[in-house]
Amino acid sequence: LFRSPRTFSSRNVALYFACQALASSSASLLTATSAIVGAMLAPDPRLATVPAALQQLATFVMTYPASYLMVRIGRRAGFSLGAALGVLGGAAATLGLIERSFLLFCAGIALIGGQAGFATFYRFAAVESAPPQRRERALGWVMSAGVLAAFLGPWLARHTRDTESTAFAGSFAALCAMALLSLVLLQLLGATAAPSLPDRPRAAPRDILRKPAFLRFAVAGMVSGATMVFVMVATPLAMAGC
Repeated sequence: LFRSPRTFSSRNVALYFACQALASSSASLLTATSAIVGAMLAPDPRLATVPAALQQLATFVMTYPASYLMVRIGRRAGFSLGAALGVLGGAAATLGLIERSFLLFCAGIALIGGQAGFATFYRFAAVESAPPQRRERALGWVMSAGVLAAFLGPWLARHTRDTESTAFAGSFAALCAMALLSLVLLQLLGATAAPSLPDRPRAAPRDILRKPAFLRFAVAGMVSGATMVFVMVATPLAMAGC
């Protein structure tokens, strides 16, 4: 009760950094493994990348509802819901692997993609929780978690691949554990009120979509994101084929 707002701010930013690192590590782990596992389970090899596609699609579908929901129920409750989706998704994907069920595996990956739709907002929540003079630093800290995840995700995939009798089951169990750890960490957040709504009326989505600047950034994001996903999903399959 006697801690200063700055103490809460620093703790929140540290928690968002940790949760961002865990969520990004999960995404990195999925990139390294989902297509290979898809090829193992799919009834047709051409369906190997369907899980990876479902992950991206679920993230896209969940992002707007996640933002809308957190305005209503607050950051802690919203992010906790997203982490719970990750726990369920990791468990479903692990069970799908053990049971050799392609559909169950795909369902688990889609739930994990839904978690990523919530995790997209960790950076913005960190900015909200920091005082104005420290917002750029808070944003930088949370965004830098992706660098850590670039090493942690593939490392986990490599070291958990054969920990269970079914190949890669340990990897998705680890993914479930990371989501569960995020869920625990999120309960430590302080000052978790819903983000304040702006005083001025918000622009309608259709008006935003008509703005040339938005369209340029959206197209750039689509092209760069598609290129990244194409290369990062195809490479593990190519390496396995060699």
